[in-house]
Amino acid sequence: MPKIVSSEELDRIEKLIAQHPEGIGAKDIAEQLDFEIKGRTLQRRLATLIAEQRIFSEGDGRALKYKIAGSSQGRGVLPIDDENRQNLDEVYIPVSPEAKRSSPLFANLERNGLPSAIS
Repeated sequence: MPKIVSSEELDRIEKLIAQHPEGIGAKDIAEQLDFEIKGRTLQRRLATLIAEQRIFSEGDGRALKYKIAGSSQGRGVLPIDDENRQNLDEVYIPVSPEAKRSSPLFANLERNGLPSAIS
């Protein structure tokens, strides 16, 4: 049975990556974390964060860097408050493919032929 990863551990990795807007490699992440983590375990945690669209990677091989998902990926993060709510035409809310398949809401949207941006 696979070990359940604490969200706190993922949050700590994400927070460290956020401190490096230019990106950071896995080796540097492992060295700078405030807890011990083996290389392969860190790779799995990074893959989880990518799957959850919390981070993304750029480059290949030794030049691979991890960055926080957000404005540098073309999806700006704008807090929704009273001041900017009136200026919003759309709000992007990331949803995993698994959630789309299992949610009755998305099934209704697809059945009714609503926006392709959702599918």
